[in-house]
Amino acid sequence: KYASECTSVGEFGVRGGVSTFGLLYGLSTNGVDVKKYVGVDINYCPISEQMKVIAAENSIDYQFFQFQMV
Repeated sequence: KYASECTSVGEFGVRGGVSTFGLLYGLSTNGVDVKKYVGVDINYCPISEQMKVIAAENSIDYQFFQFQMV
């Protein structure tokens, strides 16, 4: 619900990407032309490339960062 009311979403702790699909869906239904998703996790998300394709099909600028504080 909340992602459908936003133009951008940030997710910290993507893990397996389950919630990411819901966030991308919400963004895809908001009716705005400019949409952005940014995901951050300490580990690489194995389905990140799939999510990137889904985002592109729905005009969502998708970015994933693998980042760990030292």
